[in-house]
Amino acid sequence: MQMKIFEAAYSGVIENPEVQSSDEGLKVTQVRRLIREHGGTSYEGGLYRIFNAEDAKRWTIMVRRLFPIESAEVEAFGRDWQGNVFGYREGRAPRVFLFQPGTGDVFEVSDSLERFHNEELTEHAEEALSLSLWNEWRSDLPGPDRSQCVGYRKPVFLDGDVSVDNLVMADLDVYWDVMGQLLEQVRNLPEGTPIKEINLAYLN
Repeated sequence: MQMKIFEAAYSGVIENPEVQSSDEGLKVTQVRRLIREHGGTSYEGGLYRIFNAEDAKRWTIMVRRLFPIESAEVEAFGRDWQGNVFGYREGRAPRVFLFQPGTGDVFEVSDSLERFHNEELTEHAEEALSLSLWNEWRSDLPGPDRSQCVGYRKPVFLDGDVSVDNLVMADLDVYWDVMGQLLEQVRNLPEGTPIKEINLAYLN
C-alpha cells in the first residue's frame, strides 16, 4: 500500500511491538494489507493510530453495535485522539467512514485507504482529525495512550461544546460504553425533548 505522502508528514511509533496478532477473521482485503504493513502504529503522539489485527476485530464489533445501519460491511482500521473510529467498506462503492461517539455522527471521508491517508490526513487534517483542537489540548496536556482518548465531558449530541473546556482524558472503552448508552437513550426521542443534566466526572 502506497502511503509515502502520509509517512513523510506523520511520525509514527510502533506500540507493543512484541505483540504478534493474527489477521485471521479480518474480511476486508485492503484493511488486512494496511494492518500487515502498519498495524499497531501511533502517529504524532496519539493524534492518529492504526489498529493491530486484534484491535481491528474488536473495534469492528464495537462500531457495529453503536452504528448498526451505517457500519454494515465496514471493518475498523484505526482511530483518532478523541476516540473516533475509522472504518473501510470494500465493494462496488468503497468508502472510508468516520464514526464519532461523542457527536453521534457518521461521515464518509474518502473512497480508498490510500487516498484517505495521503490526502485527507495530510491536506485536510483539520477536518479529519480536529487538528486545531488537538493543538490546543496538547499545548498544556499529554496525548492519549493506547487505552485512552480525549473525549467530551458533555457529548455534543446533548448540546456539549466543541471546546477544550469540554474535553477530558478518558478510558477509551468506558467512553464508548457511556456514549453508546446515552445515544441509545436519545436517538428516538422527539426533537426538543429536554434532557436532564448529566455528570460524566467519572470519565477522569
